[in-house]
Amino acid sequence: MYPVLLIMALNSYFFYYASQTYTESLFMLLQGIALWGIFSSFDSILKQDIVIKQHWKQFLQIGVLIFILTYCKNIAIGAIAAVVMFLLIERKYLAAVLSVVGYALIKFPFEAVRSIIWGSSGQYSNQLQILMQKDAYDANQGTENINGFISRFFGNFDIYMSKRLFQILGFYNPDEIIIKTGLGILALILIAFGIYQAYRNKNKAISYLVWFTGIQAGLTFLLLQVKWDQPRLVLIYVPFMLLIIFYGLYKALEKGGSSGLVAFIAVVAIVVSSSFMTTTKKSVKNFPVLKRNLGGDKFYGYTP
Repeated sequence: MYPVLLIMALNSYFFYYASQTYTESLFMLLQGIALWGIFSSFDSILKQDIVIKQHWKQFLQIGVLIFILTYCKNIAIGAIAAVVMFLLIERKYLAAVLSVVGYALIKFPFEAVRSIIWGSSGQYSNQLQILMQKDAYDANQGTENINGFISRFFGNFDIYMSKRLFQILGFYNPDEIIIKTGLGILALILIAFGIYQAYRNKNKAISYLVWFTGIQAGLTFLLLQVKWDQPRLVLIYVPFMLLIIFYGLYKALEKGGSSGLVAFIAVVAIVVSSSFMTTTKKSVKNFPVLKRNLGGDKFYGYTP
């Protein structure tokens, strides 16, 4: 966790979106709160037999936190699916059902009240209609078919895992438009290795993060238009991808004793340095603009 926090603290992309009116920073805050609440609920749910009278607060807590998360970004609906999949694998079948019930008890009354007051058609309907179109800005082209969604998935995977992920980490020129698919495959292999280590060592937190990140990122790749291509769309998953990767590397290298620890620190240092160097370059480039802004020319640096 600490290497990931250090990377986030030195990374220009996290700085940039923290200063924008997009929802990424808020969503990442809510993700942290939601994960804290879900993990604290799991502590009780996984260790005991489910008794509704004793555990209703945990399921309501899960429902409230995921509702808040989905209200910030629709794609977070995958978070409740992640809870269900994780609990099913843990053979906590009743807990999986009650988690959905906990979410429904918050979601449906809210939507009913909102519909009564504002006559809303629902949180998802308008956006879903746009996502189903072949072109988000031209409904005349019709709706997407199965082959189109498959193409979207692999196209977005290439964009966000082979290009944007490595740009965010500082290993790839931020202005580069060429996609190197091999980098995405490398990232996938490293994540898969982290998943293997998590299940091998029965690490519940990392195992849930796999579902939490995988389902939401998968929905992002499947549904979003390829032409949108914005780093913010994968930025919110980068910390969790890094957690999974670093966990896998740590568990593999810790068997090597002090030499393994040195190797792990070296890997972390490379990633941290890469992020910091990119941030430094951007800061140096932006410094003359900042100087003019602070001097009173507040629009200097903007395009006409």
